[in-house]
Amino acid sequence: MLIPFNTDAPIYYFPWATIGIIVINVLVFGMMIAAIGTHGADVVEPYLLQFDTINPVQWVTTNFLHAGPMHLIGNMFFLWGFGLVVEGKLGWKRFIPLYLFLGIVYGAAMQSFAFVLGLEGAALGASSAIFGLLTIAILWAPANNMNCFLYMGVFSRTMELSVLAFGLFYVGLQIFFVVLQFIHQGGLDVSSEVLHIAGILVGLPVGVAMLKMQWVDCEGWDIFSRYFANTKLAAAVMGDVPAAVDRKSTADRQRVQVQREEQKSQAEMALNSFRQCLAAGHTQAALAIYNKVPEKARDKYWQLADKELLTLVKFLHHEKRWSDSVPFMVDLIKRAPDRTQSVRLKLAQILVQVEERPRQAMKVLEPLPTLLSESLEKQRRAIWALAQRKLREGVMEAPTQEW
Repeated sequence: MLIPFNTDAPIYYFPWATIGIIVINVLVFGMMIAAIGTHGADVVEPYLLQFDTINPVQWVTTNFLHAGPMHLIGNMFFLWGFGLVVEGKLGWKRFIPLYLFLGIVYGAAMQSFAFVLGLEGAALGASSAIFGLLTIAILWAPANNMNCFLYMGVFSRTMELSVLAFGLFYVGLQIFFVVLQFIHQGGLDVSSEVLHIAGILVGLPVGVAMLKMQWVDCEGWDIFSRYFANTKLAAAVMGDVPAAVDRKSTADRQRVQVQREEQKSQAEMALNSFRQCLAAGHTQAALAIYNKVPEKARDKYWQLADKELLTLVKFLHHEKRWSDSVPFMVDLIKRAPDRTQSVRLKLAQILVQVEERPRQAMKVLEPLPTLLSESLEKQRRAIWALAQRKLREGVMEAPTQEW
């Protein structure tokens, strides 16, 4: 069983209505259980979708009644998953009428159909209206992902499926069981699967009509613009196909721009935090922030001064975190290759003594000028001699970049 619990579809409106409808369903279920316990099951029957009558009140009430806790919980998970997608595009003021419309039209059609055919029985539950939402979500956001919980007895895991794949799986499942029922019984009963398909048949024209009348803006991510952009079907539904494709391109550019702005803002905030930690001497925290920011974002949005790099290197050396200081020393050398003689020497020393990379240490030393001060020259010779000794001892090192 696949249970939806989240989505990456754009949520422009907080799902107040979806949450409210879930709360109402839970409260109604509690009231129903209490009423049955006090007055018996007959007290609920007038509010079920009875097949032997025409009662408009039941077209509404049937959508808020459930047969048991698992029936309620399953429906509410699906209502949450697809309510997020649909209400996220409409807002609560338009979502509530849509949800009630789906439920009422399903109730009216189903009850009228059953009454005309002389069927017996009754129906209850929000699942038909929810299958209407599922169908609309397929139409409006097929390429977005639905986060799901896959439960198969002892085996369970979380996974991501596109709204299209998730929706078609459940639509196909209903059709499969209806066909199986027809083959096995030689006809159809008013089963849960038949009621679900009724909800699908209500949701399909509603979702298409709202797209055609531009009552919802899917930014070119609807099923017609995504998968049928150059077909007569898309032209019939969306009207101007090139305009739909252009909306998609514009939406893509806007989305990329928003992502860039968010990345820039996050990188700048991280840089401020990095500098505050550095100024306070919290080297470990500063380094954690540095490593958390992607390298591309640092290269593009961070502009550390030489003084800041030197300060960080000194702190790391004070804490004897030699390997952690290497990339910052390399950065300093790249910035000013002629003014970082002491940094080169220290880096070469770390490469030999800590990193066990003598060949790389010698490459770091090679660019140093022939004439150095006596103390620096003494350091260079000592490091060079140590590197040569390491090489004679057979120290192996992986090939690395040139500095």
